[in-house]
Amino acid sequence: MESKAYDNGGTNSSGAENMLILARKTNECIMIGDQIEIFIVDIKGDQVKVGINAPTSIKIYRQEVYKAIQLENIKAMETKPDILPKLDNLLGKNIKNTKDPVNPPNAGNTKK
Repeated sequence: MESKAYDNGGTNSSGAENMLILARKTNECIMIGDQIEIFIVDIKGDQVKVGINAPTSIKIYRQEVYKAIQLENIKAMETKPDILPKLDNLLGKNIKNTKDPVNPPNAGNTKK
C-alpha cells in the first residue's frame, strides 16, 4: 500500500496541517485505529463510493451535512431571552412564580 504524508504548505479544509494521502483500489480497505474500516466500494469516473464500518457510538456525516448541523446548533444557541416567557405561556407554565422550577411548591404533595 502506498502512503505519503504531504506538507501542503498550510492547512486543508479540516484545519490539519498535514494530510496522509493513500492510494487504494476497489475492494481495498483503510483502517483507522482498531475499530474503523473505510472500504473503497466502487470507482466510476470522478466519483468514489466509500463504505464505512464503525461503532454506532461514532457519528459519521458527509461534510456538507455536518456543517449544516453545526450551523443549526449555533442558531439554536442564539435564542433571544424574550422567547422564554412566550414558551412558558405556550406550555401553560409560569416558572417566574416559583423559587425552584424543578421542584415547584406542593410538587408531589397530595395532602390537603
